[in-house]
Amino acid sequence: MHSDIAKRLKQIISHTGITSAEFSENLKVQKSSISHLLSGRNKPSFDFISKLNEKYPEINLRWFITGKGNMLQAEIRQESKEKPMLPPENVLQKIHEVTNVNRSNVESIIYIYDDNTFKILQKH
Repeated sequence: MHSDIAKRLKQIISHTGITSAEFSENLKVQKSSISHLLSGRNKPSFDFISKLNEKYPEINLRWFITGKGNMLQAEIRQESKEKPMLPPENVLQKIHEVTNVNRSNVESIIYIYDDNTFKILQKH
């Protein structure tokens, strides 16, 4: 069964007009990683999302991660708002609910703002 992320990744690859092999080369990830994401076997890692954003900044990461909004950003903004969409505790709770990961194992949190910018908080 394909996950929603897999469906959105297929849409992104289709949007680029290249093969999944070329897409993996563009992101500098292994072809097997793309295959596993497309099959729904794996979920995208932070590293994958970071590479996707770097190579294809027009892709709305909020849409890719949550399915909310449009695939393409209306405009790319360099500055982000300071107020996150969810307080940190709610983000950690959501991560735990969705991934069943212990909160102490969380290495970073990505805040996605309603203007489609984002901020990455790393665990110190």
